Amino acid sequence: QPSQSGRWKQDFGPRANFKKRLIKVPEDFRGLPRYAHTLLERVCSRCEALRDFQSVECLVLRYDEARGANHDFHVDDTWLWGDRIV
Repeated sequence: QPSQSGRWKQDFGPRANFKKRLIKVPEDFRGLPRYAHTLLERVCSRCEALRDFQSVECLVLRYDEARGANHDFHVDDTWLWGDRIV
């Protein structure tokens, strides 16, 4: 689905209301997509610091330079995920 920042995204995981600081797991949530597990295993096996990393969300972003796509780190990301963003 297109977003305001010029990127297309798929989000698998909890939904956050940053203003109210609430987290909700969608009723239809069935876990991360199969390819996310494969990718996470590969990354964790190649980086000692991530050996025990446990993922709670998978956000897939497709950037399109022609649409002015960007990814800005936001202060709310720190509240929710802290240093767990890989």
